Amino acid sequence: MTEKNLNTINGIQKYIYLQNIDVSSNNLTSLKALSCVKHLIKLNASNNKLKFTFDFAPPANLEWVDYSGNKIMTIQKAEANQYLKYLYLDNNNITAIHGLETNKNLRVLSLNGNQIQKIENLPNLWIEELFISSNQLTQIEGLDSLPVLRTLDLSKNQI
Repeated sequence: MTEKNLNTINGIQKYIYLQNIDVSSNNLTSLKALSCVKHLIKLNASNNKLKFTFDFAPPANLEWVDYSGNKIMTIQKAEANQYLKYLYLDNNNITAIHGLETNKNLRVLSLNGNQIQKIENLPNLWIEELFISSNQLTQIEGLDSLPVLRTLDLSKNQI
């Protein structure tokens, strides 16, 4: 359902066994209709008009989410996703990292192109890849709490 100029995804509720949903490049402002899709594993909701992360009741097995290119200012309700492994939030309006403290399975976090000034609130997470280029970072700090970090992109910051 990509690039269909959709304003809503009402009606998707009856497809409760969907595992992969791509609603990228539409005009969506809400994903509440996904609350009934209990087997969802992968969600691409990039390039829409979303202001909130996880404004739906996410299924327990959700592993991969792309919210890039929306209007998101804060990371909300991510703690409900205990199996979340990949989270992409590039090119939004996020100013601070918070709300991920309990996401112990998170392996890849991408926050490129936001307005983040400080790497924080990622205590003892098992993040292996952190992408935080094109933000407003002025110093390298907050990485000592990421014990398995393998890939780090801090390019295009004010460091």
